[in-house]
Amino acid sequence: MARTIGYARCSTAAQSTDAQVAELKASGCARVFHEKISSRTPESERPQLQAALAVLEEGDELVVAKLDRLGRTMVEVVNRLHSLQEQGIHVRTLDGLIDTQALGRMAPLVVGLLTVVQFKYIEKRVHY
Repeated sequence: MARTIGYARCSTAAQSTDAQVAELKASGCARVFHEKISSRTPESERPQLQAALAVLEEGDELVVAKLDRLGRTMVEVVNRLHSLQEQGIHVRTLDGLIDTQALGRMAPLVVGLLTVVQFKYIEKRVHY
């Protein structure tokens, strides 16, 4: 049976994942992995992300607050989404930007375009 798994991350000790975790649980996540770790930390050194990815099986759904929880760069996020889709795992964001299950075969194209838009927005927000 397909499961809905959540992943939450914040970057600094001054921040909290509590709000993300609550939103993920409210959206139907049966299990939520969360950590306080810099986005600059390599994916291989993010234990809770690795744990979340390890439990996912074909047909499951991974839910995150925003796409940038899955990687630091646009390339990392697109590669992660592609890898999950190849494994038959759906991805949904709480901000409504992505729902690969609803997108069907158009998911890779739409995800690539939306990822570019979101990272441009983040760049502007960080630099101003």
